[in-house]
Formats: sequence, C-alpha cells, structure tokens
Amino acid sequence: MNRTPFAVLALVRFTVLLRPHSEQLVIRYSERAECDMPVIMPADSAGLVSDW
Repeated sequence: MNRTPFAVLALVRFTVLLRPHSEQLVIRYSERAECDMPVIMPADSAGLVSDW
C-alpha cells in the first residue's frame, strides 16, 4: 500500500492550520522582544489563562 497520498494530505492540513500563525513561528521570541513587538502567547490568545 502506498502511503504517499496520506503523507501529502497530512502535510497540507498541517500547513493550512499553521499558516495564520506563521508570524509567531518565523520570528524568534528574542527578536520580538528586542523590537518591542507584542509577544502573544498561545495560551493568552486562546483564553486559557485567567487572572485570579
């Protein structure tokens, strides 16, 4: 059985899911901190962190 189509489909899905987050993935944390760019943590944007 050839698994190539399944691997390609998984790669396409992975790419589509991560495309909106490419800015966070391409620029390093230290580079964002040096340039005073906002550092958005995934837990913050997902609403998983709450203030006590």
